[in-house]
Amino acid sequence: DTVEPAPGTRGRRGRTLAAVALTLRDLQRPTAFGAERGGGLRAGSFATRGVVTVLRGFSFVPGVRVSGRLRLTARGDLVGRLRVTGAAAAHGRLTAGRRGRLSARSWDVAR
Repeated sequence: DTVEPAPGTRGRRGRTLAAVALTLRDLQRPTAFGAERGGGLRAGSFATRGVVTVLRGFSFVPGVRVSGRLRLTARGDLVGRLRVTGAAAAHGRLTAGRRGRLSARSWDVAR
């Protein structure tokens, strides 16, 4: 199961970015129904308290794990800093911002 690179990107970084976007979309399903804790489809977990959600190795796409803290804004955006790891991922840090934007802070493309 290969993920296509995010629009405007290519290679491992692009596939990782697309995988993270899919993972965050998957996270929004249980939290939208009021779940305070749960697991990722492939691995990891999340815990929500108030407007803050903590991810620990949360994975929707095989080989891509996402960890970090996200805050739900009044506009409904998830904002925060994320760390991406896993066998299929370009390891690095991302910032989740308004309107679903993901921006790379640093990447280790050797992995």
